[in-house]
Amino acid sequence: MKKTLAYHCLCQDCDKFFQLNRYMTTVINIDEDVDECIQLLSVTLNCVKCPECGSAFSYEIPMLLFSNKHKFAIRVNPSLVSYEADSCEESPVFLSQFQYKYREVTFQIEALEKVRIFMAGLDDKLIEYIKLKTFKDEDATPFEDVNIVFESADNHSFFFAKMDSNNNIIAHYEVNRKEYDDICFDECLNRWQCINRYTINRYIKKEN
Repeated sequence: MKKTLAYHCLCQDCDKFFQLNRYMTTVINIDEDVDECIQLLSVTLNCVKCPECGSAFSYEIPMLLFSNKHKFAIRVNPSLVSYEADSCEESPVFLSQFQYKYREVTFQIEALEKVRIFMAGLDDKLIEYIKLKTFKDEDATPFEDVNIVFESADNHSFFFAKMDSNNNIIAHYEVNRKEYDDICFDECLNRWQCINRYTINRYIKKEN
């Protein structure tokens, strides 16, 4: 676990600057940093509240989340354009010896979703494909305003939540997982990949 000091913040609702002077988490080992992992999964990690309008939201900052157990690394890059092509940048040296899935996202809520998916033993490409086929663009974009986020799965269904930019849940959805049993995807290891509804069609190897 690693933290960095944040001095001020611009409210994403009222556009007012306010002082923070608070440490924000920037690196999480999902296997070992229990408190930070709990905060991440409960959508409270690096959460700030605007003293002017009272809005609470995630303080977006570059982050790295990784797990040796589940073999993934996720980089949060707030400057990433969600629909751009995958980075040609290779994975960091201290991780490249492992056959991990490397993902790059723009927002912390996307990183949380990837963590949930990988910890459940699922493929995030499949989840993004399901979201693309199930939800219209007006319901799932733009990512800075709204997000369809994977919550959990059982033997019959995938469960999703629609969330606004302040991480408030707007609606819940259930999707039948049997419809997607036969879809296969390509995987490129040891390179950062941006996997979302804008890029998922590049990875489809076999479709129903």
